[in-house]
Amino acid sequence: MSIRTRLLLPILAIPTAALADAPRVMTDFGPTQSIVTDLMSGVALPEVLLTPGDDPHDFTLRPSQARTLSNADVVIWVGPALTPWLVDPVANLSGDAVGLPLLETEGWEILPTRGTEDDDHDHDDHEDAHDDHDDHDDHDDHDDHGHDDDHDEDKHDNHEHDEDNHDAHHGHDHGDSDPHAWLDPAIASVWAGEIAATLTTLDSENAQTYADNLSKFQADMTQLTADLATITDDVEGSRIILPHDSFQYFEVSTGLVPAGFISNAEDADPGPQHLRGLREQVTSGAVTCVLHESPTDAEWADVLIEGTDAKSALLDVTDRAEVGYAAMMRQLAETLRDCAN
Repeated sequence: MSIRTRLLLPILAIPTAALADAPRVMTDFGPTQSIVTDLMSGVALPEVLLTPGDDPHDFTLRPSQARTLSNADVVIWVGPALTPWLVDPVANLSGDAVGLPLLETEGWEILPTRGTEDDDHDHDDHEDAHDDHDDHDDHDDHDDHGHDDDHDEDKHDNHEHDEDNHDAHHGHDHGDSDPHAWLDPAIASVWAGEIAATLTTLDSENAQTYADNLSKFQADMTQLTADLATITDDVEGSRIILPHDSFQYFEVSTGLVPAGFISNAEDADPGPQHLRGLREQVTSGAVTCVLHESPTDAEWADVLIEGTDAKSALLDVTDRAEVGYAAMMRQLAETLRDCAN
């Protein structure tokens, strides 16, 4: 079954009246859309701005996308720390339209961006982050996390990357808070509660459907958390190098501590000293798997594993969202397991 057919089938199953009355929902990118899709099952399908291959950190809306966004009743997005280019369009939504930045919701713990002052990652600090969040599995028990609601609007330098000579890739600035929180199913469960509440406010006629979908989604997230732990149970994190330092929510959720990252949290190109250190880990046999997220990352991975028995694999955490949130997360865990073993 094609992806197009798989996306059309839920629409065909939705009653015409429900489609007519449903709120027009816009999401920022695949992972957010996959969560909202589950919550709107039987009502309507949310739209999404970014398509596979688009960079959520640095994007310019096309005129057609801007028009679609302006017609939305609600925009559900991770927040300015991930997609700073969405700040102004969301602020200028017309009429009664609302924006729901998920990073500004309560009931979960936002993690600080790990050190980016140089290319050498401090793994003592990295492991301390896991020690500090041993109770992270139960997000409902967290006190209000009290993050600063006045997120700095990240500034992204336009850059071009010459894949033949690896010209400098300047990355992106997330500020003090790590925005990649969708990588923890427990946080996705909390976000789902906020999304369902917003949808119910806009569309009270489908309140029961949203409540039923939320109950199922949260039960699925509890099972997913257990499944991810099982899948990664045999994965020795010290044998894995990840593409860049954006996986700490997944690490905290599963207890997996990788050996390092090709690039830091800002996704800037790695320096020579950092690459030499990673290469030594691979050539010594300590690291057996180097993951990548893009063609550029793949080039760095190839450099690191050249002449060794180490493997590399594509770690796709956004472009596979059409399979659904739970399936996307399971694929992430399975890719780590299969590459490391």
